[in-house]
Amino acid sequence: MPEVVVTDAPKAVLFQKFGELSREIVGLDTVPKNISTDILALDRVVGLSSGCHQRPERSLFIKGWQFPVCARCTGVLIGNILAYAIFLLYMLPLQYCLAGCSVIFADWLIQRLNIRESTNIRRLITGVIGGYSLTTVFCTVIKCMVLFVLKL
Repeated sequence: MPEVVVTDAPKAVLFQKFGELSREIVGLDTVPKNISTDILALDRVVGLSSGCHQRPERSLFIKGWQFPVCARCTGVLIGNILAYAIFLLYMLPLQYCLAGCSVIFADWLIQRLNIRESTNIRRLITGVIGGYSLTTVFCTVIKCMVLFVLKL
């Protein structure tokens, strides 16, 4: 059984170690001078842990700072948040949700088959549609399960 080591290192030391990790992950030559490498490393770790490829040409930028996830993943996250916020007020019909999920899949497939390269705006929009649709499906399933359990 591996030994668990507990440290009392202050947060400053932990952030320093995290900054060293950022230099390895990103490389100092790509880090804008006005952005802390600690924050940049956290962004990259968040993006990589979510399964996003984080390719710069498929990512959104604000004042030289690359989002931690690509345009499509950003759209999916926005769609997720919107769906959770709106679900209790309005539930999108299931057939629309399935159509929304097929929109994001079609955009990905067209690009994957080299039929047409997608743009970041299209990736963002289809991501919002797909994220909203899939989250609505999940919420609907959870709602049905809760109602079923309550009837028992």
